[in-house]
Amino acid sequence: MQWSVATAPPTHFATIKPLAGATDAEFSKAASKFLRHLRKRTGGGLEYLLVNEWSARGVRHAHVLLRAVDGLPRRVVREAVSVAGVHASVEPVRNVVGAVRYVFKDGRNLKPKATVTPASFRGKVFVASRGFLVKSRRKIWSEIQAARNVRNIMTTDEQVESDATAPRTRFRTLSGLVRSSPDTIKELRLDTLIPATVNDKVYKPVSPSDPATLSLTDNIRKQGLLEPIVITLDNVILSGHRRRVACKLAGLTHVKVRRHPIRSTDAGFLDLLVSFNDQRVKTVDETIRECVVTADKTSAHANLLAHRKAQADRVHGRAEDAGLQLVATKAARKRALVSSAKQPMLDAAVRVLDDNRDYWPLTLRQVHYRLLNNPPLRNADKPNSRYANNEKCYKDLSDLLSRARIAGAVPWQAIHDPTRPQDSWEMWTSPGPYLREQLDGFLRNYRRNLLQSQPAYFEVIGEKMTVGTVIERATSNFYMPSTIGRGYSSVDARYQLARRFKRSGKEQMVLLFLGDFDPEGENIPESFASSMRDEFGVKNITAVKVTLTSEQVRNLNLLPVMTAKKTSSRAAGFVAEHGNAVYELEAIEPAGLERILCNAIESMLDMNLFRGEQAREVEDAAVLDEYRQRAAVALGGVVRTTPD
Repeated sequence: MQWSVATAPPTHFATIKPLAGATDAEFSKAASKFLRHLRKRTGGGLEYLLVNEWSARGVRHAHVLLRAVDGLPRRVVREAVSVAGVHASVEPVRNVVGAVRYVFKDGRNLKPKATVTPASFRGKVFVASRGFLVKSRRKIWSEIQAARNVRNIMTTDEQVESDATAPRTRFRTLSGLVRSSPDTIKELRLDTLIPATVNDKVYKPVSPSDPATLSLTDNIRKQGLLEPIVITLDNVILSGHRRRVACKLAGLTHVKVRRHPIRSTDAGFLDLLVSFNDQRVKTVDETIRECVVTADKTSAHANLLAHRKAQADRVHGRAEDAGLQLVATKAARKRALVSSAKQPMLDAAVRVLDDNRDYWPLTLRQVHYRLLNNPPLRNADKPNSRYANNEKCYKDLSDLLSRARIAGAVPWQAIHDPTRPQDSWEMWTSPGPYLREQLDGFLRNYRRNLLQSQPAYFEVIGEKMTVGTVIERATSNFYMPSTIGRGYSSVDARYQLARRFKRSGKEQMVLLFLGDFDPEGENIPESFASSMRDEFGVKNITAVKVTLTSEQVRNLNLLPVMTAKKTSSRAAGFVAEHGNAVYELEAIEPAGLERILCNAIESMLDMNLFRGEQAREVEDAAVLDEYRQRAAVALGGVVRTTPD
């Protein structure tokens, strides 16, 4: 049995009880039906060992060790109880040895199993599936009958010495059930007690200068040693390493000890040492080392897999219990692969992505406009399927690039959809990685305000999120703030802008706008500036439409995307002045749009003042590097002085 649970430990422990009035034969059938249903519902991956028991009143029940590597959902257990007609409880095994001992608990009476089995019982005391045991049931049964104590059943490798002439009592340890002499307290010379060598490897070594040790020393001087030190038969300390040091500091030569019937060389010594330390406050490192030295790798891995599956099943069960709607996925479906007829269009899209790699991720609309410069065939077998500026072609491009990314033909990082933002929390698994990250970046995130010498406050306002990457690249050269308005912008965005302006201490605000060339795009700069003046008290404000302008439309030969919306209240005035065609920002290639914005910023700034701030930032970096070097010395190399 010992080898069976060591190589493939049980994952669950079950108790099965008959319904009122059930006979032995009926209960046997019901218990078998319960286990068969569990095996069936878990795909045959469940193994078990059933042991029949009888209460003091002679009522039969059964304890079962289950090994369900793929987990055992609660709903499956409920089904099995209903189908079989029994009372049953199933719990995950948290202590393998403890669960096995409990199943064989009648062995504690030092009687063979047969003496507690009713003479009228004609069934099998043990029932096990073929895959559960390494030894046969007959072999285990003969071992139990021949056993003199539980130690021989469960931990045959333990060597426990006790006084044969003293009255015997029993107690539990984490390493097994052993017999001991009654608790007797003796006095021994302090210098005869031997600290356990492994104790310092698992736990923090006791320091005589530790405040906790000094406090205990003071208490022992006043009260004496109130709690005896626990030692083995060969005088090795099991519990009381700090007390030994404190007694020595207090000047004691003899101390009270309680001897435990085990030697430091016995197999169960380490488990017992950890058991005695269960209730003391331990550091995280001590807890980890404790687990490492006592872990059974095979059983630990099996339990880990079972725990993962059980956790997933619990989540599913909690959703059911809460009455939430669980969505079942339909039959597997795959997107169609890119055909040879679609390959020329895909090749053209890939060339666009490669040409604009510096601006990744691009938006689908940016790729769409680049294709219009040299339209490919949407289908190589259809000469009249030239790519055009319409909704049908745009959707075709969307589907094609989706299939290409799933197939691995286009990198995921090449395209994004900024109109559907996603949020996640920045988290760490423990303090260690967080400290490493923070220390590696120590004094490296400094940016000097390069615009502080300018006479005005500057900010870029973008109408659409799809040009956010371009705006970020351009403004990063100047550390200039920017806002994506997504149309006319919310009142909160304008309020936050007013706060930034006030904190700057400047008297003038300059806003650089990037928007479509359509009725709304032409109106947004004027509407935004008027709101900042009238609603937020910015008296001195300059608004500049950087792009898209009518002049740029003509000079760049841009293609119209559509006509002005008739439902727009500003359409009539726009059409009267510019015509019916409207143009989008994405029609300008990313590099060209960045160049236009950078040129506009440089034309508005006093570049002599700006370059002076850049020079001072270089000097700032040298000062910060000096402080970083000093910090590295002070922290003993914890802070890295060079980039990774």
